[in-house]
Amino acid sequence: MEVLLRAAMLKPTAGIIGLLLQHAADRLDDAYQTCTGEHRNGRAWMQCQCLFGTFRLERDYNHHLDKHQG
Repeated sequence: MEVLLRAAMLKPTAGIIGLLLQHAADRLDDAYQTCTGEHRNGRAWMQCQCLFGTFRLERDYNHHLDKHQG
């Protein structure tokens, strides 16, 4: 029963942490000013894991055309 109770408590916590970090990432992306030669290529996501579980985090993806790096 303890395992089920722990799972029931941790899953929503991971969702809340994911939302808080996504809002922080969105604020950072909104404030970012692209450098000369950079081009915005939409959003990229990654699966993140924390103490409470996993969540998906999306960020803006910028690519520098001359340097061939993102």
